[in-house]
Amino acid sequence: MKSFFGILSFLLSFGATIPYCFDILKGKAKPARSTRTLFFLLLLVTLIVQHGAFTSWVLLLTVGELCSQVVLFFLSLKHGIGGLARLDIVCYMTFVISLVIYLLTKNAALSLTTLISTDLIAFAPTLVKIWKDPTSDSWLFFVVGGMAAAAASFLARNTNSYTEIIFPIYIFVANGLAAFPILLHERHSR
Repeated sequence: MKSFFGILSFLLSFGATIPYCFDILKGKAKPARSTRTLFFLLLLVTLIVQHGAFTSWVLLLTVGELCSQVVLFFLSLKHGIGGLARLDIVCYMTFVISLVIYLLTKNAALSLTTLISTDLIAFAPTLVKIWKDPTSDSWLFFVVGGMAAAAASFLARNTNSYTEIIFPIYIFVANGLAAFPILLHERHSR
């Protein structure tokens, strides 16, 4: 059963990227370049740290997120916004600091906490963009690809260890923060 939820988390995470890509290509969604750049790098490092800390079907959420970010990174180069604003540069510097902490400590729990904190900072440009303009993004991507995929990943866990559960919990909450203003705007627009 855990394998089912792990595979489901991958399919939801990566599958939600497909309609999101169409929204980007149609100009309905405008990804923040800095967020997509940092997510790509952060998820690569997160997968390495997680794989060193545990092996379970939960890793498929990170693999799905990483595959999504590779595609979204390249789309954001042409169709995205921002990338060199003050907040973006702070996010890049924070990523470097978190990477240095991981390389120096090799402590999985500390590294994952730092990476998640950095991920949240990297997500800030997207959250700010969505709060300012809820029509600039798609709720489907965040609800299905983030929240539902994270819930499935959580059900695929082998243990309740911090290193195994923290990333799915974070992905669920962060994507909820992004989806909320979009859904709220759509509700008020009706």
